[in-house]
Amino acid sequence: MRRWEPPAVVFHTVPDPVGTSRAGEIDQIYARSIRRRLDESGMTSNQKAAAIDALINRLKARPEEPQGITG
Repeated sequence: MRRWEPPAVVFHTVPDPVGTSRAGEIDQIYARSIRRRLDESGMTSNQKAAAIDALINRLKARPEEPQGITG
């Protein structure tokens, strides 16, 4: 009897087309999130601009993270 055997599972992977990246999509998600939070904050336009400038400066000051897996 086969009733206790697990069903066969087959995974079909779809390779990414050459040269495409999800980075742009991820950037858009972050941008929408930041825009929504700024809109909900109740800050003035000048305060929002200052917050964005501070965010950009903070990101520029961060050390670069290594790309890929090492080890």
